[in-house]
Amino acid sequence: MRFSHLIRTMTFVATALVVAACGDDGSDMAVAIIDGTPPLLTTDSNFTDGYSTTADLFVSGQVQDSNGVKSLTYTLNEESAHTLEVDTEGYFKDRILLASGSNTILLEAIDNAGNIMRSTKTIYVENNYLESA
Repeated sequence: MRFSHLIRTMTFVATALVVAACGDDGSDMAVAIIDGTPPLLTTDSNFTDGYSTTADLFVSGQVQDSNGVKSLTYTLNEESAHTLEVDTEGYFKDRILLASGSNTILLEAIDNAGNIMRSTKTIYVENNYLESA
């Protein structure tokens, strides 16, 4: 007998919790959804580490984010950042003039929630390539 009383009590409590969870308590409290996902940044095959036979680097790709992209920039050799133009589909393209020697290029995409995606590549241009051009 005692066991069946315990089961009935537990069933009553569980039912009361389910009803309370499903009911409308009258509050208009909004639930905030936090965007913690950075933008997706993809580039073409030209944006790779390695050596280059020319000082011109053509970089293109696409940046995407479900809540929108605030900015896309590139920085060459820690100089000031340059804004890349992004079309309505998220595609971008630009020409970057590299210096002789080692070049570090940082692409940085920031979404509207402030999440950041970075992609860094190092490309080496030899003096011989520049002098023969």
